[in-house]
Amino acid sequence: MTGSTPFLIEKTTNFERSFKKLVNTYKSQSQKQEFIQIISQYLDELIIHPYPTQAKVEPLPSGLKLPDY
Repeated sequence: MTGSTPFLIEKTTNFERSFKKLVNTYKSQSQKQEFIQIISQYLDELIIHPYPTQAKVEPLPSGLKLPDY
């Protein structure tokens, strides 16, 4: 579909639990908010550009083809 992002990131309970533990390692509220903002920006960017520019292209599993669009 035109205009839609090619990928979707879904929040799982395991991720939520791990993320909360990680956020709680920061002592001050401002550090926690800054960390959450950085991770949020990174995830947003990852949805738009899922493959790093310098990454090696991995072959698809045999028999799998991606659509042209």
